[in-house]
Amino acid sequence: MASFNKLKVVVTVAGGLLIFALLCYLPLTVITDCGKETRGMKVGSRPPRCEGKCLNCRPCIATLIAPIHQGKLTISANSKEDDTYYLLAWRCKCANKLFQP
Repeated sequence: MASFNKLKVVVTVAGGLLIFALLCYLPLTVITDCGKETRGMKVGSRPPRCEGKCLNCRPCIATLIAPIHQGKLTISANSKEDDTYYLLAWRCKCANKLFQP
């Protein structure tokens, strides 16, 4: 009876590890507003490559910034990307200047 309990524990642990491993390695699937399915990492989840993004300034490094929110709310139907929507954003920084990645 004791060997059956040990076998049950081993099978349960092995099954849990298998499920955990499968969940970790499955690709991330995101369905957008248009119904399109995209796979991969979410936008902004890793720092951008800033090589050549800071004109001739060196060193150009990726920096995580919090945008400054203005007190007055303005709605623009023509803007494709609103930087104030995101709480954090990646920028390329050199000296005291920030550049879009």
